[in-house]
Amino acid sequence: MIKTRMNFNTKTILFFIFLLLTNISQAGLGAEISRSEIPHNLCLLDFTEKSSKSFNGVCSGILIDSSTLLTAAHCIKKEMPQTIRCGNDLNEVSFNSDSSQTHQGYQKNIIINQVAMEINDLATIKLNSKVKIRPIKLISFDMVENENECAFFGFSQFIGKPKNEIDDEARGWRITQQNIQYNNSYHFHQMEGLKAPGALLQVGDSGGPLMCQQNGQWNLLGINSSRDFFSRSNFMAVNDVFFIQDQLKQNENVYFSNTDLLEQKKKNLIFDIKNLEKKIKRLKGDFQYYLDQLSQILQSNTSYNAIKDSIDKIEKSVIKELLKTNNLALRLKPYTKVDIQNNNDKKSIGDLSFNFFLPEIINFESGLIIGKLKTIGPSDYFLCTGELICDSQVFENVSVSIEDFDIYQADANRVFK
Repeated sequence: MIKTRMNFNTKTILFFIFLLLTNISQAGLGAEISRSEIPHNLCLLDFTEKSSKSFNGVCSGILIDSSTLLTAAHCIKKEMPQTIRCGNDLNEVSFNSDSSQTHQGYQKNIIINQVAMEINDLATIKLNSKVKIRPIKLISFDMVENENECAFFGFSQFIGKPKNEIDDEARGWRITQQNIQYNNSYHFHQMEGLKAPGALLQVGDSGGPLMCQQNGQWNLLGINSSRDFFSRSNFMAVNDVFFIQDQLKQNENVYFSNTDLLEQKKKNLIFDIKNLEKKIKRLKGDFQYYLDQLSQILQSNTSYNAIKDSIDKIEKSVIKELLKTNNLALRLKPYTKVDIQNNNDKKSIGDLSFNFFLPEIINFESGLIIGKLKTIGPSDYFLCTGELICDSQVFENVSVSIEDFDIYQADANRVFK
């Protein structure tokens, strides 16, 4: 049993078979958020018995106060998890299996937009002891502004992994406010127009948070509920749920101090450093100087912001070195904004598998690079709307920012042959 909400039909089954046969289950992971920026309130709900080797599913959740876990009702409607782990280090927490409360209006198989889905898909679980958390604010859709950065978080279990292996690494995927619509009748947010797997809810993400950042802090907008195969993901709104508000009023919070928060974020930066180190090691050529710098950062005792700035600086330096190499095509990050001469229809490369760019005119002072773009993506299998480039194409005279390059290289003669 996999803990998630899917609408299974013939199309769904064929879709899964296609993914497995073509081995693209991790193609185009979307705009992933760095580990150090992921909220520390996340929890992993594991439904597998400790003595069992057979995987029985996972869900996600978020602590809304020091002893109240918020998740999706469909996750715990049939059974409670065997283990719950919370926080930056995913420490196991004690809970009472009789302490859950499901939203009184929870219903499943409600037909909305030709799809059967659940409404009021929310539930809480009370912990037996208090956990240090960061204060969390519940917000409504009308409080989110266009410039606010939004994301959903969860413990995605990607298709194709062995069922007896649990991926306990929390992930966050950036989305835009423009892609979210609010259904006032049923109190849920729906995101559409983006593509799997990185930009849609995955198995294991159910119960995790949909959040938007304001003034440097993630605020809670919704709870991950379900997805369909019309490129739509659904999130239950939290701001108008009275039983959640009541739980918050009843509990005395235990918050991280600013020092605690910085220390936790600094620990997570180690993951970002290791990830950058792996990317640099894959490159051909002598980049030992930058690897040595990363090693020094790991051993340093500087502030979070100083470490973060150092990582960003090293990544930019490596990109600049790669841009100076002849006949080298570099990959662009997902959802890179592009300016194509004489073509105003397309303004973003979307969530394609590969986006290779051949630099032709480089201006480090302005940070603007002009060249040739080749996109290779699964557009034949996913819906894609708006101003996104959605299929395999080649574009001339494309302008992009140096900030949008990733540390991934290819032989331009092969890519653009």
